[in-house]
Amino acid sequence: MNRFAVVGAVLTAGCVNVQQIPMSSASSEAINGKVVALSKWKRPDFLVVTPGAALTRWWYLWPPEGYRTVGSEIVAQNNVEDPAARIGEALIAQARSKYGLKVIPEPVPLDSEEILGLSKANPGVDLLLDVRTVHWVLASFPTDWSKCRVIYTAKLRLIDLKHGRVLAEATCGSDPEETPASPSYDELLANGADRLKKELRDAADRCVSELRSKTLF
Repeated sequence: MNRFAVVGAVLTAGCVNVQQIPMSSASSEAINGKVVALSKWKRPDFLVVTPGAALTRWWYLWPPEGYRTVGSEIVAQNNVEDPAARIGEALIAQARSKYGLKVIPEPVPLDSEEILGLSKANPGVDLLLDVRTVHWVLASFPTDWSKCRVIYTAKLRLIDLKHGRVLAEATCGSDPEETPASPSYDELLANGADRLKKELRDAADRCVSELRSKTLF
């Protein structure tokens, strides 16, 4: 498998089928004053798709495993946060103001998209705002391996736990184009990965706007 094929395979591995479902006016009225909680997923693998990650340190491994290993080290050593938490907190704060929602402080742990049984396990919760990172990737640009971009995709579902149905669903994504200001790998990881963290915060903030627009939540 050549390097570009590996990159393509890794970047598409986290894609999921999503129905783009905006919230209806009836649903908007029905959720007023309801009790809502955020979901909490296990942090997904952070992938690093660069020539160095694939061809130098981890040349002897199946490449995606090397990408995951390098990414796990970066996240752990620099305390890089999963952007899904920032997205969920921003959306739930806006929705609390808009709909008068009562927010449960403890998140609901999820390890599957199955919604059956969630109501029984969380009897005091009416709505679940499920936001999770589908994939987050540090990747070299294909035309200039000295420059990198941070690719991000997240998925949102607003779930009516009492009736076991999805009221709104959408994805958001960020895949920056190459510019003269695009950072190098070392620039992204300098000073405790400050630039990487900024790129992820910016991606999360764009997702907040995009998800609100798509779901009308």
